[in-house]
Amino acid sequence: MLEVQSMGAFSFPIQGAPRTLSRGYKGNTARKCEGLFMRNTHRQLSTQEYLRLIGVPDLPPLTSPFDPGYDPVTFESHLDQSAHLMASLKISMACWQIANEAATRRKIAAARAHHVPAVTGGGPFEVAVAQGQLEAYLDLCADLGFTRIECGEGFTELPLKPQTIVKIARERGLAVQYEMGKKHEGPFTEESLNAAINRGRAWLDAGAVQLVVEARESALGVGTFGSDGSLNTAFADRFAEEFGLETAMFEAPNKPSQFAMLDHFGPRVHLCNVRLEELLRVEIYRRGLHSDAFAKPNRRPAHPKRELS
Repeated sequence: MLEVQSMGAFSFPIQGAPRTLSRGYKGNTARKCEGLFMRNTHRQLSTQEYLRLIGVPDLPPLTSPFDPGYDPVTFESHLDQSAHLMASLKISMACWQIANEAATRRKIAAARAHHVPAVTGGGPFEVAVAQGQLEAYLDLCADLGFTRIECGEGFTELPLKPQTIVKIARERGLAVQYEMGKKHEGPFTEESLNAAINRGRAWLDAGAVQLVVEARESALGVGTFGSDGSLNTAFADRFAEEFGLETAMFEAPNKPSQFAMLDHFGPRVHLCNVRLEELLRVEIYRRGLHSDAFAKPNRRPAHPKRELS
């Protein structure tokens, strides 16, 4: 007779024999446990099906990452892996202007092939305007295959009206987004916040499709972020209340700024200026799958209802 050792409701064999239920564990409770644990071991699930099972909601693409200057092979690999998570993709600040042009064209073509809008950064636009070459810049962007350009006044003054810029961009098949905020004047004050909101309204009235809230590459002492990196939630709320989360995008270039924005606004906030290699981390936090998010009751996925049978 096989010797067994009793542990509570179950009895376990000492030498590897099959586990058996003790006599005290009978009836309906035992049948419920068997129904819960006796699963079809050959069941096949996609990752998307599994995420739904654990309560993760389906979300549209809500992050617009940026390419800091990757080679085309790395760039294409990120698209293969994560294009379904990208609302748009900003191409490497001004780096694309001095990289090998064939490589730049290849990267833009790859984004388009994955149905991800390719967007220029605001810096090249400001330089083009300051140097009196805006139309040449727009011609170049259109020829390379960009979908959208970003306009801004982060480090220059803009002498042209938004309507004029949007019109000549549209003539070349280019959409426009506008970046609100200065790069070198510190965080928003009440006065500069109001001015940025007024400019944002003017650009939307002129036909811009989205607005970007400046945070540069540091999220320190710029835009809605203080010199210590803390998020000014009241100022961030002003942009959200004025323009809505579908129109206003918030730059979040590092982990603290990304998590702060998601903690404050929840999973529907549109983040941008996220480095390509950080996109998946942002998206697991957005869905409550990151350990830091799961530890917060308001961030973790809703617990799926599970029935015993």
